[in-house]
Amino acid sequence: GGGRPIPVNVRLIAATNRNLSDMVRKGTFRADLYYRLHVVTIKLPPLRERKEDIPLLIRHFMARCNRKFGKRVTGVSDDVVKLFLDYSWPGNIRELENLFERIIVTTDASVIELKDLPPGFGGERSIDEPVGLILPLDQKHQEWEKGYLQEVLKTQNWHQGKSAHLLGIHRKTLEAKMKKYGLVRP
Repeated sequence: GGGRPIPVNVRLIAATNRNLSDMVRKGTFRADLYYRLHVVTIKLPPLRERKEDIPLLIRHFMARCNRKFGKRVTGVSDDVVKLFLDYSWPGNIRELENLFERIIVTTDASVIELKDLPPGFGGERSIDEPVGLILPLDQKHQEWEKGYLQEVLKTQNWHQGKSAHLLGIHRKTLEAKMKKYGLVRP
């Protein structure tokens, strides 16, 4: 908003799945911002269009999650790899990353098998989610959060400090959530 330029040494990286040039033409995105951002464009196709990257990403996420959670998962069965290659990945790489985190936290296996995948992945429906039953988003989120907290606590032998650290939250926050959901060490 000033009247004179102020020199700065900054690199800005922005990502979007929208066509910004079309949005500028329609007047739904500011042209001045578009031209400031549009210096170097890198088009990265979605994961469903570059399935050859999936085995590399599997190894990467498996190694990272093993380090993060102190696990020793050494591989993924051929059936799981085939399912991953056939899956459309609507959530892109983040979906694969989050799936791996959930699998690594919940499994004691050294090789991930189909049975280690969460219910509902790949189009299957869990027994507790009948067709047509749709819960309010906050209720579904609370169910998921309770289950996820319980899984992480189990992997850390219910050590609240370690669990809170892995979850990236303060221990007091974890204690409050445990109280909210009635989570107690068995």
